Amino acid sequence: MSDLSDTLKFESEKHQDILLWNYRDTFFNLSLKEVLFLRWVSTSCPNAEFVFKGDDDVFVNTHHHLNYLNSLSGNKAKDLFIGDVIHNAGTHQDKKLKYYIPEVVYTGVYPPYAGGGGFLYSGHLALRLYNVTDRVLLYSIDDVYTGMCLQKLSLAPERHKGFRTFDIEEKSRSNICSYVDVMLVHSRKPQEMIDIWSRLQSAHLKC
Repeated sequence: MSDLSDTLKFESEKHQDILLWNYRDTFFNLSLKEVLFLRWVSTSCPNAEFVFKGDDDVFVNTHHHLNYLNSLSGNKAKDLFIGDVIHNAGTHQDKKLKYYIPEVVYTGVYPPYAGGGGFLYSGHLALRLYNVTDRVLLYSIDDVYTGMCLQKLSLAPERHKGFRTFDIEEKSRSNICSYVDVMLVHSRKPQEMIDIWSRLQSAHLKC
């Protein structure tokens, strides 16, 4: 693997858009990354109205996000947390799966949680989530951990049909009109994201 430290340093100094923490960036440390991110939000941008968290392989329709947020009333926006919500899920017992969790670690059903491909929540709730992380034991699956934190706050994520973390129907993927009302779609390669975005901006688009 090539050493990207100089490139990252250049990016950070030029744009100041990189957060760097001292831990191993592995699958089972994603919950730690979530807590550190919430801490950063709380200390560096506590007045942010909304926070979107998404993986780097999702296409995000920012216009649809903004249209949705502009339609919200004050009370609705305060504890907003929307995504592709999963209910009644439990641990995987197949040791070959990356999501395998031994029964001695967790048994039973997970609280409702939004799939980690991406979700949208209020800045007000971000501060509350960070404050509750010291009362919720770190769990190795980050989106489940966030669901646990929400449960500790007596809240639950809300499903929004525009979050398509398991993709859209295969027959519709090449139809640009399928992307007009989505919030995000997983997964897409960088060039695919650019192509979808460019086609959505076309003045000739009719859906």
